[in-house]
Amino acid sequence: MKIIVGSYTEKLSEEIIGEGDGISIFEFNQEKLELTLLSKQQQRNPAYLALSEDKKYLYAAEELFEQSAPMLFSYKINNGSALEITDQKLIVGSLACHANIHEGNLLIANYGSGNVIIQGVLDGQFVGKRNMIQHQGKSVNQFRQESPHAHMTCFVNEEKFYVPDLGLDRCVAYKLVEGVVFALPEDDLVLPEGEGPRHMVLSDDGVYVYVVSELTGRVSVFDAESKELLQQVESIPKYFKGTPSSAAIRMHPNGHYLYVANREINMLTIYEMLEDGLIRLLTYTYLVDKTPREFNISSDGKYLIVLGQDSHTLSFYSIEENGGIELLKTFGGIKSPSCLLFLD
Repeated sequence: MKIIVGSYTEKLSEEIIGEGDGISIFEFNQEKLELTLLSKQQQRNPAYLALSEDKKYLYAAEELFEQSAPMLFSYKINNGSALEITDQKLIVGSLACHANIHEGNLLIANYGSGNVIIQGVLDGQFVGKRNMIQHQGKSVNQFRQESPHAHMTCFVNEEKFYVPDLGLDRCVAYKLVEGVVFALPEDDLVLPEGEGPRHMVLSDDGVYVYVVSELTGRVSVFDAESKELLQQVESIPKYFKGTPSSAAIRMHPNGHYLYVANREINMLTIYEMLEDGLIRLLTYTYLVDKTPREFNISSDGKYLIVLGQDSHTLSFYSIEENGGIELLKTFGGIKSPSCLLFLD
């Protein structure tokens, strides 16, 4: 099993003290539980990565303030173990926090400037005219919602996608047709004030949408067709008195379980997916990884891998039949990890 890890290499704030090596490719031996470093590629704050649909190319955005001239890089993956730059382009925006590939388009969400870039890609090259979406507005949290903060892009079908915006308390709907973007305001998913939506996932049948809110730690369940908010469930125990800081949300490949990572409490929350699309809390699991900014699940559903941003760790957990997880092994010395992709 080969995995690609992005990391923070430079300081962005008091919460993000980058000490990483850029982009690293590892091979994990499942029998011996050994992790081998295959290659490193230096780049400033490649905090989020995206693979081409054929897994021949890797795209990496630098999460930096606009005055630092952040770049977008394209790499060819040689022999599944080394990266070769094939193209690069200046990012128009600040603090690129998410990258997504969809049918020949690379979408970059910029948290700081509240905009989304749509760039055509072909065989590792940036092609065609670059399009941009700029959000406007704010919400009730004067410290975190003083302006728009686009956090990711998520496609719900071949053309329609959402942009969860932490600063606007909504997932903003768009349609992408032949590189041209159209707003769909009537399809926006509207959350209660102060939620701060961060990431979202779809049910296997595309009928339900699950949104995790960074500022409250709640998971909101929407009907994808009616846009109705059906349910809100906490992902943080009531006894926790700190500041919520939810991170990633992912669904198990079998469609039966939903997982949410919470950074301040270093916890993974596990839900069961019910037949009516609603979710039921199964368990809270404390992690050995400090500040679990990201995690991912292998396509066979056997492994859940957690990145500890502040513990500088990468941990492999096995996923049990009941959806729970068991720690297999933790690897240290992986500095400031922020994103993980499966190469095979």
